[in-house]
Amino acid sequence: MKKNNTFLKKLFNYFDSYLIADKGIDFLLIFVGLVAALAFENYINNKQIEGEYVQHLSRVHKELATNIPSFWEINKIFEDYENLSNDMIDGFSSGIQLIQGFDKISEVYDAKFQTNIYRSINSKDFLNNNLYSQLFGIYSRFDELEDFLLNKKSKIEDLYTTYYEISLLNSNKADYTAEAIKFNHQYDYQNTIRVENRISILEIKIEEIIKLIEAEIKLYGYDINKLYTYENYFSLSTSNFLSDINLCVKYADQGLKIIENKMKNIDDPKYENYLIYSGKLHNNIALAITSARRTGDYLKPEYSERDILFNLKEWDNSGYNKLGNKVIYADYYYSINNENMFLKYLNKIVEDDNPNWLVGKINHWKDLADKDTVYNILSNFSKKLDRSVWEYEINSDRPWSK
Repeated sequence: MKKNNTFLKKLFNYFDSYLIADKGIDFLLIFVGLVAALAFENYINNKQIEGEYVQHLSRVHKELATNIPSFWEINKIFEDYENLSNDMIDGFSSGIQLIQGFDKISEVYDAKFQTNIYRSINSKDFLNNNLYSQLFGIYSRFDELEDFLLNKKSKIEDLYTTYYEISLLNSNKADYTAEAIKFNHQYDYQNTIRVENRISILEIKIEEIIKLIEAEIKLYGYDINKLYTYENYFSLSTSNFLSDINLCVKYADQGLKIIENKMKNIDDPKYENYLIYSGKLHNNIALAITSARRTGDYLKPEYSERDILFNLKEWDNSGYNKLGNKVIYADYYYSINNENMFLKYLNKIVEDDNPNWLVGKINHWKDLADKDTVYNILSNFSKKLDRSVWEYEINSDRPWSK
């Protein structure tokens, strides 16, 4: 009996050893599983953080790109300011007559750059501290430039005021020596405030950091072009309308490629939003190409040869800016010498809207507009405006009104 007990004890010990080993393996597998789960969760969290970071960068990229065209507009404004200053200098040798232009100074809006996107992002959300520091420097320069431009505008206003005082003294045969000395000091000072130089430096730095942002985005496996939305492309297209017609059309085309895919499902809750943006993008293309053809601005061959009738139809179907659509329709049919269709859309403008909106436009259609048929359309709408009023407008040399 004792022998049997010894045998059973050995047998139980043998199986216990396997049971302990088996439990050890279970514990090891549980530990490995926990580590793997934690690692996977950490991986997912990191990917989410990286994805949000890339989205922040793409939005800042768009904001910077949208600001660049405003430099052209600012340079153009201050080029007019410089011409006004030079006219005042020339005025001393031509009898110090009053010159036109003060309204250009006082009525011009103060330059405000788009900076809200960058400023809404917490510095802790930037994974690259060096890139954040460079962006901080760029946006600080935006603030400095706004103050710089305000100072320039203020000094030219002061200069014009002094010139005005001199002209009054001169007309009254009074001595203006003191005012002339003051004018010279003011002219010299405002001449040292070189807007173009400041803008050129900032523009170069922006172009550099845009490339750094694109490289940073690529580092995380993304393509900046695929991160842009149709709203982004519309914003870029619009901001480039005055400074670069070709970019305006290019960005509108890119926006339409995105939105056309989304519009395939008419049951999409956002369909109406897509439709309006489609109209806005087609509007930009039609206006840009029409404007360039009128002014003789350079258009790339693929744009200069484009028939904008398709864009006009899609713009019309969207319901966006109906009056503008009718005007460009009339302009389009005028450009291809289709008198019947030109009259059709001229009649639509007059019937549905205020014909006064034609001032500064109808004179550019003189070949077809200086006819009894057109005068009858215009006079039938408003008996208060006789034919002589419209004859004057049709034969005027007004620039095309925006």
